[in-house]
Amino acid sequence: MSKKINKLARMFYDYMPNFYRFINPIFNSEKSEQYKLSENQIKILMCVFINKSDTPTEIGNTIGIQKGSLTAMIRSLLKLELLEKVIEPSDERSYKLIVSQRGLDFIQYKRVMVEKELSDLFKDLGEEDLKKVIEGLEILNIHLNQL
Repeated sequence: MSKKINKLARMFYDYMPNFYRFINPIFNSEKSEQYKLSENQIKILMCVFINKSDTPTEIGNTIGIQKGSLTAMIRSLLKLELLEKVIEPSDERSYKLIVSQRGLDFIQYKRVMVEKELSDLFKDLGEEDLKKVIEGLEILNIHLNQL
């Protein structure tokens, strides 16, 4: 098992620079004039969307942004009307965030852009190899989601 773990570690070390160069910008950059969101704003918006709603604490724990920076980015997303604040009835000091209709419009726009850019990135990869990549990511996600 240790040889396999050693190889896995080497594969991740080799993969990470490529991830940050090719994959991360596809998901976490935004080039439109309409939205002009930062990488962390996109991460926050997507985190809330994926989880249906989140508290700021849950968001911070999920994506690893410190509270001060997180608060400022949440305020900016609220001001841009991409997120909405829902006050907890049992404790008016607590709130959850949900994605607004404008936020859903951005997410739809982003999904189209992601698929286009992934298509361009992997256009030279054969169908069978692309299937293997997808299967590998599915296995990895299932394992990590169980932790």
